[in-house]
Amino acid sequence: MRLFAGRLLPQDVARHLVRALEDGERFGADGVPEVPGRYRVELNPGDLAELRRHHPSLEGQLEAALGDLVGRIELRIHEAPAIVLHANPALAPRSVSIVPAEMGPARPDQTQDLVHARMEQALSNDSNGGGPKAYLIIRGERTVDLDGDRIGIGRAFDNEVIVEERQVSRYHAELQLHYGRYILRDLGSTGGTAVNGYPIREVILRPGDVISLSGIDLIYAESEPPERVEHGHTRPIASQEGD
Repeated sequence: MRLFAGRLLPQDVARHLVRALEDGERFGADGVPEVPGRYRVELNPGDLAELRRHHPSLEGQLEAALGDLVGRIELRIHEAPAIVLHANPALAPRSVSIVPAEMGPARPDQTQDLVHARMEQALSNDSNGGGPKAYLIIRGERTVDLDGDRIGIGRAFDNEVIVEERQVSRYHAELQLHYGRYILRDLGSTGGTAVNGYPIREVILRPGDVISLSGIDLIYAESEPPERVEHGHTRPIASQEGD
């Protein structure tokens, strides 16, 4: 790090690539999330020259890392990952601009075998009632178990998860179990829904995601919660001494 102080590092490029991957995620016609596999990474010419000098196989390393990441988080990709580094004199030093290629129509012969295997596993889990053992932590104070194929979230009392805050819409969002994973959908709420700071209409949730309902934070988590709660009811994670 001392040697490369003030220079663009491969890790910096990788972080931008992950953000581009997240921004490019969308749902296919069958509801499976998919992402582009090809990316044009534009760098300042000086940064590009230094990276190529010290990391001549950087493109291949980024492609391998991208393929591994896509497989681990169960996204569909329609072509083998391809990264092209390109010099852009208009970019300031240490700036990174990433442009994803457009995804073509789904073709089974192009879909990665690893993603197929993970989807088959998810389908098997789903057919056995194997949705994730998941829960929400609301404002860091109480937990709600998630149990069911559809879970409504909002201020109205007929929601499965009730959030009694004025800025939260009566029917703000919903969780739907699909292929063994929970998908969060905004239901046209007034204040909107965000995940990890990004406004969303629908997104597959992953453990640790921070959901914001008009500024009210909920954390999505899986496995055992700190305390068990009855479905649709909540209690504090830890009570005060003497309560």
